[in-house]
Amino acid sequence: MDDITERIFKREPEVDETISSYTPIIETYIQEQKSNALMGTLPDTDVYFLGQADFRGGRLHVHSMTEKTHTLPGIRPSKWPGMWSYDPAGFLQMVFLDWGGFNKVHYQFKPAGREFLGDVRCYVFDVTRMPNAKGPRFRGRIWVEDQDLTIVRMNGSYARRRLNS
Repeated sequence: MDDITERIFKREPEVDETISSYTPIIETYIQEQKSNALMGTLPDTDVYFLGQADFRGGRLHVHSMTEKTHTLPGIRPSKWPGMWSYDPAGFLQMVFLDWGGFNKVHYQFKPAGREFLGDVRCYVFDVTRMPNAKGPRFRGRIWVEDQDLTIVRMNGSYARRRLNS
């Protein structure tokens, strides 16, 4: 098992490096909703963001293709405290488990079995942060294909501190 986890930790930066050679288009749509006594929940505000990913310098950046600022048009600060401006790369970050930080210093694995995702045979692991890991870290489950040991699916969330199991 140690050999498999070492290979997974080695493979993830290789995948990040391959992806960083591209500049994908990032399209984000946010819809604010409101309650209506008669109709239930209804759309209130639509926000659309179109940008291009930039991985230079080992960081995740998104350059807007439509706006000069990162202000969300239509989002009112009084309704969304702290959300009226944001880093568009946050939506891009959700594609990656932990860009540049997925390693044995920050994470530990617990085997959770094997499954097929379509025709792909996978190892399944529950992933938790190491006790002394700093900053927000992923906690959840990953599916790793059993040939190249590439993460092909993840399901979880990020936590600033260690959560009790």
